[in-house]
Amino acid sequence: MAKVSGSRTKIKVKGKKAKRKAIKLGMMCQFTYPSPGKEAARIDCK
Repeated sequence: MAKVSGSRTKIKVKGKKAKRKAIKLGMMCQFTYPSPGKEAARIDCK
């Protein structure tokens, strides 16, 4: 598990910058975070 910040976490959907509400159930996402339970630095979804 990782926390997601609305301003500090960089989110991309299909290679384009997006807001966190663009992440939908069933999307395949890769999370980049320092350790479990910490805030995610980046999320890339397809």
